[in-house]
Amino acid sequence: MQTPPEEQAREFEEISRRMHLRVLADLAALPMPTLVEGPQVQPDLVPHGDRAVFLIGTPEFQRRVLEPRLMPSSDPVLALKNRLVKDRLYADRIADHARECGFPVIDVDGARDLVDELAELLQIEPEPIDLAAARRWENEVVAANLRAWLVSPEAPNRGLGPVTFACECGTPGCAERVELTLDEFFAGAVRSAH
Repeated sequence: MQTPPEEQAREFEEISRRMHLRVLADLAALPMPTLVEGPQVQPDLVPHGDRAVFLIGTPEFQRRVLEPRLMPSSDPVLALKNRLVKDRLYADRIADHARECGFPVIDVDGARDLVDELAELLQIEPEPIDLAAARRWENEVVAANLRAWLVSPEAPNRGLGPVTFACECGTPGCAERVELTLDEFFAGAVRSAH
């Protein structure tokens, strides 16, 4: 039986609150100044004096991002439907919290570059970013999370096929993807589509 999306959203917020310190530790380990977006950042837990802007994906953007992903469930269609409802409930709650805390909220539809808008809101000068290093870190986190999931009791009894990773070419605006198995990824296979 599937957990109702409302309960999933509540549980996800509880987990996210516990993960907040891990997020801070991850930030300290990143190779560059970093924009953080993600569900573990809770507006009311942002340290006093820190600057924050909360990016909230539109429902259409969220659907585009999630549809190609593997939904680990015996009913992937229902799992996707419930995930979209859960994510919307959670996103709306985060947006409301952010506004209550005085932080700006930006609706993200995937169609525009947010760097200048974010720099203005956060009152910072954008610095050149090593995009190849950023994508490599992103891919390593995805691979590590999948590896951990595969040894969990929730994982399917079958093997995981190719996984979609971000291209690590470092070219601004590159949205290419690379399909690799986890074994290929951890063996150091080429991670660029170019």
